[in-house]
Amino acid sequence: MDGTWIKYIKMNASEVSLKIENKGNEPIPAGANISVFYEQRKIYSAITNASAVGELTLNLGRLPVGAAHSYLVEVKWSNLTLFKEWLSVTDYLMQVDIYVKRVKIKVYTYDKRVLPQASIIIALPNGSSKSLVTDYNGEAQVENVVKGVSTYRYVARVYLYGLKVGEKSFTYVDVKDGVEIVTAVGKVKVYLKGFMDKPVPRANVTLNIVLVNGTKLQLQKTTNDEGYAEFPYVPFAGGVEEISVLATYSRFTVKKSGIDLSAASPSITVNLVMDVVLLIPGLPLSTLEFTGLVAGSAFAVGAIIFVYRRLKLEKELSGFLSERAPRRRPEERWEIEEEGFFSRLRERLRLMRKGSPDEEEEEWDVFD
Repeated sequence: MDGTWIKYIKMNASEVSLKIENKGNEPIPAGANISVFYEQRKIYSAITNASAVGELTLNLGRLPVGAAHSYLVEVKWSNLTLFKEWLSVTDYLMQVDIYVKRVKIKVYTYDKRVLPQASIIIALPNGSSKSLVTDYNGEAQVENVVKGVSTYRYVARVYLYGLKVGEKSFTYVDVKDGVEIVTAVGKVKVYLKGFMDKPVPRANVTLNIVLVNGTKLQLQKTTNDEGYAEFPYVPFAGGVEEISVLATYSRFTVKKSGIDLSAASPSITVNLVMDVVLLIPGLPLSTLEFTGLVAGSAFAVGAIIFVYRRLKLEKELSGFLSERAPRRRPEERWEIEEEGFFSRLRERLRLMRKGSPDEEEEEWDVFD
């Protein structure tokens, strides 16, 4: 005998299973690290694979069971601790509940219109970030939002044209029906009219924007038949340093600067007046050109009317003179058959000369 004592300890041991269930109604995330410790020693370790189910059962082998035996179970994912507790074996099973779910983020403009194609940067509680883009319904999905052993907080920042226009933080507990973010994004409508307040259709309108981050934007639209061009998604409030509008139609342009965008109003209308007259399709004129054309046309029309009246009266006079030919009587005296002929002739000549009957009375005594 070398003095070595051997002590035998008798304990109950059984096959033990570990059941992990995701209470977030989503599949257990892939890459979760599961560890089981007994008396400060790791006795089991596993990593989850991609799964379409929300629960997982693992066989831990034969382990001591009973009230005197407890195990530290730890579940980690992406450097976040989803679960960490001491558990006892009940009915040969240890139950672990984790909370991981998918969160829908919906982004709106200032006037509650959905904001498509906006960039979202999600600051994750482990220090990393995730990038998303809203679809045409203004929505984006954040995968694997966890509850964890502490209150893990997420921050969603919304960007448009590289400028932050909205932000909201949330936790697993905060989110029930999703996260809604209202941004400082509004609508700019440009109304373009010409001579006599007539709308100018099919004009090119450019919205030039300089943002506080130095970004220069050029947004372009075409006016409709009512003369409107609408820019539905424009950063408002403190995001804009300078803004101007330039409208072009054929060889005509008009510009307006110093436009004030304020988040107090979700929609702003900019009125522009262009020096253009849309008289003939495809041939726009300036007001000066139009005035000259009208003046020249009036003179030409007046001259045409004067010549026409002159020719018409001369033709009528010629007709009167040829209505009846004089005949000679036996007494060798000329006589006109038609009574009042000279009265009618005198009236026609007066009209041609634009005189009055009183002024010409003496001149016509010879005919009486």
